[in-house]
Order: sequence, then structure tokens, then C-alpha cells
Amino acid sequence: GGGSIEANTPPLPDDRFLALSRALKSNFSAFWGIRRIVYLSLLLISCAALTLFFVSRKEEKKLLVVGCARSGTLYISTLLKNCGMHIRHERMGRDGMSTCDFAVLPKIGRWNLRPEDYHFDHIFHQIRDPLQVISSTYVTEDIHSWHFIIQHIPQITIQDPHLVKCAKYWYYWNLAAESIAEWSYRLEDLEEKWGEFQQRLGISFPRDALCHVPKNTNSWGTKTRHYFTWADLKEALEPDLFTNICTLAKRYGYATPE
Repeated sequence: GGGSIEANTPPLPDDRFLALSRALKSNFSAFWGIRRIVYLSLLLISCAALTLFFVSRKEEKKLLVVGCARSGTLYISTLLKNCGMHIRHERMGRDGMSTCDFAVLPKIGRWNLRPEDYHFDHIFHQIRDPLQVISSTYVTEDIHSWHFIIQHIPQITIQDPHLVKCAKYWYYWNLAAESIAEWSYRLEDLEEKWGEFQQRLGISFPRDALCHVPKNTNSWGTKTRHYFTWADLKEALEPDLFTNICTLAKRYGYATPE
């Protein structure tokens, strides 16, 4: 009887209004909840994009000169500073740097500089006579330098005899430097190549610039060194390595054994 009549009684107008109001409120809350999630997501994406932009933006520099240690990188930085460019040796200047470290593109160099932080308009590779470099590095490079070198040139091992390490260093380091450079030149030919040096940079230097910087800049530690010969290298090195070094030296324009 009476229970079924109450169950089938339609809701009063106030009840229907209250139900509709609750439904709208629920949908409205859900809608704004979704919008908040979307806005928050967009904000997070924007922040991440801005962070990536500023972190990955490279500092623009004019010139990087790379080469082996003892190949005249201090000399060239001194020369360029005298010409008005702010090029520092193993430190970053306003216009760039000369260094041996960046030849192998380390994650971080020995002076806490990272190649990935910079973009260079020009990269030049400076080469010096292999016998001169090998003879110099034999006495000038300390344990910290060799640790850095071996870390980036796997062909060199701590067990290698010292002369072998120095010879391998000249060979593999120059190959690495050449691979990232737009132009390679011999230090001994700098006067002859000085015009092309300026042309590539799009800068004119004083005509007498080369006369004002001594060519023996940074010659410390070399007065008492032993000068190794090609015969010394042939005796100390494996035949294939000796041949490879001779071939590269000849390609660079240096006299080698026949």
C-alpha cells in the first residue's frame, strides 16, 4: 500500500532545483579543476623551456686557437693581445682564447672551462715542429698534465716510456685539434701566413705586430732539455707509430727521414 505511493511521488520543485544546483556546482568545480591542471602544466613547460634556453645558450667568442702544449699558444695569445684582441692563454678573454685543452673537447678543462659553454666564430689549429714539441714536453709537463692527456687520449698509457708518451701526444693531440679547426698553420710559417690569418678573422692588425713579441715567449724549462732526433724516435717507437708520426709531420710540411 502506502509505501509504494511515497516511492513514486515526484520530487518537489525545491528538491529538483537543489539537485540541479548540486550537479552544476560539481561540473563547474571539475571544469575549473581541469583548467588549473592545464594552466599549471603550461607554466611548468614554460619554465622548463626558459631554463633550457638560458642554460644551453652559448657565449659568443671570435677566436679559439688550439694546439699541443709547447706549440706557441702563449706566444699567439700575447701577439693577438698586442694587436688589440682580448685573447687570453688558457683563460677565456672577451674575444676568445688560445689553449691546448680544448683540442680534445673535454667536458671540463684543467682551468674549469667547458667547451660546450662557448661558440667560436673561428677555430685555428697551430702546429709546431714535432721534434721541438716532443723535446719540450719531455721536461715541461707535470703529472697533472699527463693525467689530463691520458684521460683524453686512450692510445697513451701510464706504462708507456716517457718518450713514447710525448711522441704519441704530438701525434694524437694534433689530429684532434685539426679535426675541430677550420684552418691549420705552422707556427714557423706565421709571418708568411699572417695575411691569411687576418683575412679569415676579418680584422686588420698593425703591419709591425710580429716585431713586438719575442718568438721565445714561454721558453721556460727548455734550456736544459735534450733535443731528440728522428733516430731517437725510430729507436723508441713501434714501427707503425713512427711511420704515422713521420707521415703526419710530412703532411704538415716538416722534413722527415726518407
